[in-house]
Amino acid sequence: MIRIGVADDEQLARYNLIYILKENFTDISFIESENGQQLIQLIQNGLIDIALVDIRMPKLDGLEAMERCKDLRPIPWAIVSSYAEFPYAKRALTLGALGYILKPPDPLEVKNITAMLINKWREIKKIEIKQLESFWIRLLQNHEKPIHSENQGLDHLPSIIRYTKKSQLYPLVISLQGPSIPQDSVIQTIKNNYLCYNNDEFPLFIYPDWENGLYESLCSFSEPVSLSVFKESVLTHLIARLQHDYQTYIIKIITGLPCFNFEIAREQIFKIKDVLKYEPLLPNSCLDLETSTELLLPFTAQELEASKKIVSVIQSWRKKDWLAYKSHILDLFITLEKVEPQLQIKLLHYLERIMVISLGLSAQGLSDKAIHTFKENLLSMVRYNGNSQREEPFTEIIRFIDSHSMESISITQVASLFGFSPNYLSTLFHQKTGETFTSYITKRRIQEARNLLRSGLSVKEAAWAVGYADEQHFSKLYKKIMGYPPVFEKKS
Repeated sequence: MIRIGVADDEQLARYNLIYILKENFTDISFIESENGQQLIQLIQNGLIDIALVDIRMPKLDGLEAMERCKDLRPIPWAIVSSYAEFPYAKRALTLGALGYILKPPDPLEVKNITAMLINKWREIKKIEIKQLESFWIRLLQNHEKPIHSENQGLDHLPSIIRYTKKSQLYPLVISLQGPSIPQDSVIQTIKNNYLCYNNDEFPLFIYPDWENGLYESLCSFSEPVSLSVFKESVLTHLIARLQHDYQTYIIKIITGLPCFNFEIAREQIFKIKDVLKYEPLLPNSCLDLETSTELLLPFTAQELEASKKIVSVIQSWRKKDWLAYKSHILDLFITLEKVEPQLQIKLLHYLERIMVISLGLSAQGLSDKAIHTFKENLLSMVRYNGNSQREEPFTEIIRFIDSHSMESISITQVASLFGFSPNYLSTLFHQKTGETFTSYITKRRIQEARNLLRSGLSVKEAAWAVGYADEQHFSKLYKKIMGYPPVFEKKS
């Protein structure tokens, strides 16, 4: 609905003008003012979209009022006056008036000039929506430094789009995970669903993260809408539509809390994306940020890490970064050993569905053979797609060991991951490094412990950090390798 400000000190003149407008236009509302000061207040508060202004009014005339409003916000306006003198018309045109209606107003002239003002308002609105959208995208890309305080809200952004102090912003992220990511069709589906509950005067911005299957969105409403109403009225219908149109995909929607500030909305988007790093553990539904965070609390650190590695495998697979992909797979399967079997099945099912690779469940559940076969099927993509990037196998093994040396890993585990027998890898390791697997791991741990001790950690803290629960055992190993006990690092 377009809000027309009618400024005239004569009530009968205002009534006559409003009557003509009602006869010729629908979907409009009127806000009256008796003088220039009231008109300025209406424009400052963003309460009108176009204005029909009398010249001679008490306290402040119409031309003076519009001159003071030049730098506030660009609203289209026209003069309605009984003065036909050229100086008035010239000054009005200089100030940006788009028309000059003489009293008593001719209905056809009022209709034509008002239609021109409405068209101009729509042009300005489209430009400012683009500006807002660009601003939102720059914020998400971290290219824009913060320019608002918490109390400023949207005051420095284009205000013709109706952002008053009652307006609300709802940040949300829509996740669509599958073998390929549909692009424009998803955006259109999201926008169409949104417009069923709002209109294009309150825009919906969508910033697509194609590589990760995420649609970072910002909804706006002219009046306060509770979180429960937003979820029930908009998001449940949206996820139902997406699930109908993209039946083979895993779909989740997480929304933040309502806010009045673009930067607060951005912070919530980043928090939602942090939660979505553990997406395989979340249900396929519409959640708010607080609920989704609470759902992750019961999981152990190893379970959360396994879920995160599933997401990393998928991301590197989509990017065709085969070296990273192989590394993430190896990390994943060593982490999965610390996860209880039912959750293993859930996590691998997630990977199976997105990458369309058979998991091979038996009647007894997930056997060791099935896990090994599934891992080999995943790694076969590297052999098929990543030949040009392949490294000498032992280089990959050393890199893997180095990145996991603070964890409890054995030569048997590493050999299994890389397709060697433990005896063969043990011999190969000694040939290549001149030391045993255990000795290599111990030296790396002690070297890292030395750095931690010098950074200020206690002996006990350093021992725990590099994988030793027994402080006394750690101290003996440290003295054996370094030639002095770890407490000497603290003293030095």
